[in-house]
Amino acid sequence: MKKISDIISMPIISLYEGEYIGIVYNVMFDYRLKKCNYAIILDEKENINYAIKFKDIYKIGNQCIYIKNKTCLNLESNCLKELEENLSPINLKVYSLNCELLGTSNDIVINEKYEINELIMNNGTSISSDNIFNIGKNVIIVGKVKFTPNLFKPKQKIVKLPQNENKVMILSDFIKSETKSNISTSKIITDFRFLIGRVLSKDVKALNGEMIAKKNSIITKDIVNKASSYGKLVEIARYSNKN
Repeated sequence: MKKISDIISMPIISLYEGEYIGIVYNVMFDYRLKKCNYAIILDEKENINYAIKFKDIYKIGNQCIYIKNKTCLNLESNCLKELEENLSPINLKVYSLNCELLGTSNDIVINEKYEINELIMNNGTSISSDNIFNIGKNVIIVGKVKFTPNLFKPKQKIVKLPQNENKVMILSDFIKSETKSNISTSKIITDFRFLIGRVLSKDVKALNGEMIAKKNSIITKDIVNKASSYGKLVEIARYSNKN
């Protein structure tokens, strides 16, 4: 068993190169599986951040962490999309299913498989992983029940596009489009992160004439956010192509 607070600031050493890499400055969890997924490493000398998956860590000891070689490391900037799906459950408010605020998660104990074994609260009490109902982006809900959070999963809705009368399906889950053709107007996807990195084949403007993105622009997170605020995500999707 290891505490996350013991892992934070622990040095990372590569066995093959015999090289000190840096220190762990954050641990990211797959909150659905309640398991450590990434360790974020700071190279103090070069001021570079690396990300390494816990499955690629060779051994976590009491004084350092060993990795096999430096090919296990990825630049954190190259893993931003994956890291968006992870979080750190430390310092989150903890609520019970009885609608009571129990405190704040102060530390986490993980087992040999890097799974959460228990939460340590700011009042010194602990909560077993068996009693964790759900870990979200900014709160933790605890309580032992026979059902899972999937009971409250959003249902599909039928809505109409403002620019035409065709009925469309709003999909609650994240869907990636792997087709080479343009995005079909018969389906709208609520998570548009898959657009990032694609190229626009046409200018996209707001109703007031303001330019949202020009033709041949590479779609970025800022363009997606701006298009969303002007209700132009469908056009961004329609006129985007793989780079």
